[in-house]
Amino acid sequence: YERASAANTRSGELQARLSDLLALVGDVAAPCNDALESGDAARAAPKLDAAAESWRRALQRIRDDAPQLLAAPDLARIEPALVTAESAFRRMYADARQMLSYVRTGQQDNAMSQMAALTRQAQTLTVAIARVESLARTIQTSEHRAQADHAQQLRLAMFSIAACAALIS
Repeated sequence: YERASAANTRSGELQARLSDLLALVGDVAAPCNDALESGDAARAAPKLDAAAESWRRALQRIRDDAPQLLAAPDLARIEPALVTAESAFRRMYADARQMLSYVRTGQQDNAMSQMAALTRQAQTLTVAIARVESLARTIQTSEHRAQADHAQQLRLAMFSIAACAALIS
């Protein structure tokens, strides 16, 4: 029971951190939307950089804590998906910086085009994070099955002991 409870707590912690990471995707895109609307790229740039740094820190926290939250084989399954998400984030951030550059220089058509690219990249990033979440849920489901199997084995052992005790008495 204690092992099952600890495993559920760890799985829940990982799921919460991944949800936070997903929420930060919108925070990265928001300054670009504001700049496109207002034309003020100078004000949006620090907000973009702060949001991007928050996203990077959140990903790093997941990576730093993952060895405590996941068994080594499970960590090996999730790491490639985290790498994919990080790569998508880097492309999204580059698109965002380019979009702000276009706004700064008054190239509205290019800015709009770049915003579309940023939106597509945000979707790719969202899908990549969803993939990590899906893997984490699969791992959690496997842990639940293993716990259920272990509980069944304990029940069988208990019944066997009770049967032996009944025969002896």
